[in-house]
Amino acid sequence: MEGSEDRAEVLTGEAVHLAGATEQATVAPEEGDEARQVLADDMAEDTQALDGEALVTDAALRATAEAAAEEQPALVYDTLGPEHAALKEFVADAGQRPVLAGICVRDGQAVVTNGSILVIVPTGRQAATDLPVIDGMATPLSEGTEVLVPVAAIEKALRLVDKKTSVMALQRVVLSYAPAENGEGPKALLSATDLETSGTIAVRPISGKFPTYEQVIPVRDGKCKVAINAGLLRQLATYIERHGGGTGTMTIYIDPANALSPLRVEFGPPDRPGVAVLAPMRVYG
Repeated sequence: MEGSEDRAEVLTGEAVHLAGATEQATVAPEEGDEARQVLADDMAEDTQALDGEALVTDAALRATAEAAAEEQPALVYDTLGPEHAALKEFVADAGQRPVLAGICVRDGQAVVTNGSILVIVPTGRQAATDLPVIDGMATPLSEGTEVLVPVAAIEKALRLVDKKTSVMALQRVVLSYAPAENGEGPKALLSATDLETSGTIAVRPISGKFPTYEQVIPVRDGKCKVAINAGLLRQLATYIERHGGGTGTMTIYIDPANALSPLRVEFGPPDRPGVAVLAPMRVYG
């Protein structure tokens, strides 16, 4: 009987132990829920932190892209108009000096010379974003790059220009440049459109190096400046050329102390010159 009682006590102890284990097992899920909630909260905080970092990163990337766009210069094309085609009056004979038989375009200037007269006319400057899309256009001239364009090509391209429009971008011929590649030589590309028809004329630039003309341009120091009406000067020069006798040369005398004093113009034989007086123009500003 004593053995039976001992076994009963052992069984009772095991039952109590099992009951405690059951109670612990019952409580464990609640503790697990708390643990999972803590883990979920931690993950939420981490996610928020990551989202914040992502927002910061996106903002930084946008700022970097915007800064890069600002630093990268916009493409700007040279444009040519009737005033550039009219420079053909001052180009040299192609048979004598081929390199002077066209218009030199470089750094926003169109330059021509026949050896006696040098004329510099600024080109138009148009951002690529303000120009219509024309098939055949290439890249604009880079800084320091010069191209010698035949005047006839400019005249031909200007026939595509809409002469009635008031839109500046449609009144000009756009000059672009395609360097030599794949065995083909460089090309000067002249593009124009009236929005109904458009075209690009590809011409081979005149070969050779245009003379260094900057060194022959007098310094503008402001010590002596006289403004003359171009029409009056042309009228007088035409008369002297046709009827002045001698070599058609005219000598102009100015008073450096008074820019508004009349100009004395002499022409004809030196011993008995003709004399003309040309009134200057007042310049304001």
